[in-house]
Amino acid sequence: MKECNFSYEEKSDDLFLFEHYRKSAQSISNGNFVLDYDAEGNLVGIEVMNASTTLAECVKDEKASLLLLTSLKKCSFEMKKKEDIIILKLVLEGKTEVIHPILYLSLEKLQTTC
Repeated sequence: MKECNFSYEEKSDDLFLFEHYRKSAQSISNGNFVLDYDAEGNLVGIEVMNASTTLAECVKDEKASLLLLTSLKKCSFEMKKKEDIIILKLVLEGKTEVIHPILYLSLEKLQTTC
């Protein structure tokens, strides 16, 4: 699991997880997720749009999700590909709670952007 930098923008409700020393060369979107890859094809960043709603299932509710996002202290991620699915494992540590969401994204629905 890669520990990463993070930024949560409450106004837009977007969560950014990224490796600060790696540059994105390509972005691929899938619904509320944008995955950033470097020139070698390594995952270097993840954007979760509508993060409090998207992650609400992993915590008690949307309000609890928002509280976690606004108090983040530490984040990490890992990605694996299995057939036509991308499996994203996240660890989001707030002041009072840690969640370990596992997200499954279909490769068939991914859209490439540069």
